[in-house]
Amino acid sequence: VMVLALDRAGRPAAWNDECRRVTGYTFEDLRRAGWAKLFPDGAQRRRWRSELARRRAGRFRDWRWEVTTRAGERRVLDWTRVSGRPPFPGWATWAVGRDLTEQVDTGAALQTLEDDLRAAQSVVDFGLWDLDPATGQVRWSEELERLYGLAPGSFGGRYQDFLDFLHPDDRAGYARRVREMEAAGLEVFEQDFRI
Repeated sequence: VMVLALDRAGRPAAWNDECRRVTGYTFEDLRRAGWAKLFPDGAQRRRWRSELARRRAGRFRDWRWEVTTRAGERRVLDWTRVSGRPPFPGWATWAVGRDLTEQVDTGAALQTLEDDLRAAQSVVDFGLWDLDPATGQVRWSEELERLYGLAPGSFGGRYQDFLDFLHPDDRAGYARRVREMEAAGLEVFEQDFRI
């Protein structure tokens, strides 16, 4: 866990080994150069200082910083201050933090994949659906809704809604596939349906 403390002037008063490991900067680096190391862009640094002034007095959660490491990499750090009174003399404010870079990057990559999947579905006229057997909830992709003539987000979402859309000649085959899937312990299967 990263631990950061600031003095009354907004300079580092504590910067633990985890902060150094994540950013590459030591406490001494930040004391000498100030926040310019982490925030090399002047406008970004001014926004950070303004936000710091706003947050300094109270508790906060999920204050995200996008910083530049010693190696020139971008890192996303998330800070939380849950205690009102700093535990050591010289600390005007303090927070604990964590590196969220991988989580943020994974979320962005997932969003790109979802966008690509939507584009692919619209080009080849196919859609996806997912059933949660425990709740009976069914999720349809927007493209599947479009193929069935529904507006995006208008599919009812219940298992019975799904069955109501099945072509009568596909229902027995679907029921058989579900039984086979359950007997084989499978969670995913593929089947074509008429519209």
